[in-house]
Amino acid sequence: MTLQIGAKIKALRKRDDITQEQFAEKLGVTGQAISKWESGAGCPDIGMILPIANFFNVTIDYLFDRDVSEKQKKIEELCNEYNSHKRNTDLPQERVTMMRRALAEFPGEEKLLCRLGESLFENWQEQGIAREWVDGADYWDYKQFKSHEGWEEATEIMEGLLGSSTDDTIRQWARVTLAVIYAQTGQTEKAMDMARKRDPLSVCREVLLAQTIDGNDGRRYKQEALLASIGLVANYLPNCACETGDTETIIKAYEMVLELYKFIFSDGNYGTHTLWWQYRHYAVSLTAFKMYDKAIEAIENAFEHAKLFDRTIAQIKASTEKGQPYKYTAPMINMAEATPDEIIAVPPMAQVILDDLTSETSYVYQQLHTYPRYAALVEMVRKST
Repeated sequence: MTLQIGAKIKALRKRDDITQEQFAEKLGVTGQAISKWESGAGCPDIGMILPIANFFNVTIDYLFDRDVSEKQKKIEELCNEYNSHKRNTDLPQERVTMMRRALAEFPGEEKLLCRLGESLFENWQEQGIAREWVDGADYWDYKQFKSHEGWEEATEIMEGLLGSSTDDTIRQWARVTLAVIYAQTGQTEKAMDMARKRDPLSVCREVLLAQTIDGNDGRRYKQEALLASIGLVANYLPNCACETGDTETIIKAYEMVLELYKFIFSDGNYGTHTLWWQYRHYAVSLTAFKMYDKAIEAIENAFEHAKLFDRTIAQIKASTEKGQPYKYTAPMINMAEATPDEIIAVPPMAQVILDDLTSETSYVYQQLHTYPRYAALVEMVRKST
């Protein structure tokens, strides 16, 4: 790179018929520095690249003698490297470093910037979700969130992209990230503004495709819309039930979610839509209501589904590496596929269950620790993990 940019600077300087000293004076450096650049004995600092390009009225790509198509290919490779890392490793700080290095080579590139913003956001979230209850309502702990590092830089990057990018995907990416950051740092009006600018669920991409496309493609889009919506139902049905404070309603909500999953994934091939999480939360509620036998049964089911999820994720990764799609097989969703983007970087879920059960500090199952069946359950999970 040193030889290339030095040769370019020399050629441009001769083109414009100026001496090394004249050029050095314009840049505020020494003539000796210019001589080193042109001879290949040195290279301009990165902060000098843009002033040099502006002085000669050329692009930075031209200075580096980089073909535009090659540049885009390299950027796509960096994005793919990031995406692969995200699918396989739950270490967002490594992705922060990865994107900072990429942006040093390609300053201002939107695809790289939005990934840096996302990785900063994810690293911020890794520092802990903070909540507090006030008068029976659930609030974010704004002070705690603000004490975590990374949200301010992530906000600056995403706000910048929202203001400058013409790419709809990047703008939506920025809005989603900003909505969460605003909400969790007490900027409620800004969060609501971001949410209002997102497409409503009734006209989101999956629903619009399902409603408008016919034939086999239409069938596939309907199935994808069903899969996209089941997670929302599984989250908000028990959540809204819990806010009623009625035990029977809460238990019924969890049971309905479990039955809905079993109905849709009737052959037991859940893909990335695992039931372990639903059973885990069901067990927590049952424990709180002192339904200990049912709680332990729910944990046993959570563990079985966690093991199934771990096996399925390995199968999806293997299929992806071979360039083959992983297909769902139940009759209602047999045209849909599990995509690599659905694989969240997480530790083995069976281990998460074991950690829950054996943690000395976790509140999750504390009421079960002295219950006769609990020790046997822990031992069974430990041997199977």
